[in-house]
Amino acid sequence: MITSWFNTIKDIYQTKELRTRLYNTLFYVTIFRIGIYIVLPTINLEILSQESSDFAKFLDILLNSTALSGKVIFSLGISPYISASIITQITSLTIPYFQRLKKEGPSGRAQLNQITRYITFGMAIMQSTMYVGAIARDPRVPMISRLFFFPLTILVLTTGAMFCVWLADRITAKGLGSGSSVLITSNIASGLLGALYVEYSNKESTLLFFILKLLILLLIITITITFMQGLRKIPLQYATQMVGAQATYRGARQYLPIGLNTPGVMPIIFAQTITSIPLMIAKFFAQRNPNSYATTIVSTLSNTYGWQYNLILCTLIFMGSFFYATIFVNANEMADELKRSNGFIPGIMSGRSTAEYIDEKLSKITLPGSLFLVGITLIPVLAKKFICYEKEMCRYFGGTSQLITIGVILDIGKRIESYLFDTYYKGMLKAPHAHLLGTNQ
Repeated sequence: MITSWFNTIKDIYQTKELRTRLYNTLFYVTIFRIGIYIVLPTINLEILSQESSDFAKFLDILLNSTALSGKVIFSLGISPYISASIITQITSLTIPYFQRLKKEGPSGRAQLNQITRYITFGMAIMQSTMYVGAIARDPRVPMISRLFFFPLTILVLTTGAMFCVWLADRITAKGLGSGSSVLITSNIASGLLGALYVEYSNKESTLLFFILKLLILLLIITITITFMQGLRKIPLQYATQMVGAQATYRGARQYLPIGLNTPGVMPIIFAQTITSIPLMIAKFFAQRNPNSYATTIVSTLSNTYGWQYNLILCTLIFMGSFFYATIFVNANEMADELKRSNGFIPGIMSGRSTAEYIDEKLSKITLPGSLFLVGITLIPVLAKKFICYEKEMCRYFGGTSQLITIGVILDIGKRIESYLFDTYYKGMLKAPHAHLLGTNQ
């Protein structure tokens, strides 16, 4: 097995395009990691270093994975882009104009992407304004003047967010994997060693119990990988065509794969984003009037280990799973595509009946998938109560951190395999007597 790994690494290095994409990915991720340590202008880091809230720690994972949440130029990270993407996806299902753009192919998708960028810019300004409002109310923050501090900091945070979106686009186009997911994964991975050290350094921790925790973590990772690769295969059959004197089947696929976790980690990100919006609004009003009802909302939504917060979160994840499943698997479009390619599901009539059949199967497989997402979201809460001593370690046992990391690693692995496979066959075609490949001898 070790020899096989070394051979794979050697093949990756010898493949020019793959090697270039890996270097590009590392380069853009390095720029992103440097940016999360550049402190905002006029901020004195020493007097602001303090323990963050539970929700702020979640933002550290999703946005910058440091103890400087809200105090660096990349504090917003790609959060505005995620919010804008959710808004665009919702409007593409409800507003006719966006529905038409979605059906127009590459040109329509390009317009949707451009609209998403505009919404991202607006979300970045709104979120940066809330961040600056929260920072400015701290009497310990040194300012040249409030008139100068507000526009400067908002400009820096908004520019940093848009630059992070640009880095994500560069990784998607010139690197490996989805850029936004790669940036988030780099943050999650950067905090793992520190979390392990803090957990092991706890006075109550023992070596045997620490090893047991690692084994439990590996078991959860294994189950998650199995879940994420689970498929429901719907058999397909294609009408025959006569090519010369031979009858052949059109299309190479003989089944329609529907993943057990079709929406991936998006339902969890969707739920976290939805809960963060009222939290930010409540914080704004709570700072103005500490005795208002907004203070109760802040305390409830800030405690990510409380039952009220997790009840709201799990409900949104359950609903979001079905919402994103219908976005990623459009039963009507699949039925139309099968009809155009002379394909059909055995025993099911083409057209509307096929769409209803696919939609029924999708609903049945999404139900256990959504319950699994709810379960893996609750694992950090259980880990905090029964397994871990420190909160830093709990979040790696499940939830967003684990799903994003595993999903990105699996995606990059598939892309690398695809490049190596393509390079292998190109090499065969350039080899001597390549014209004899695929002929009957």
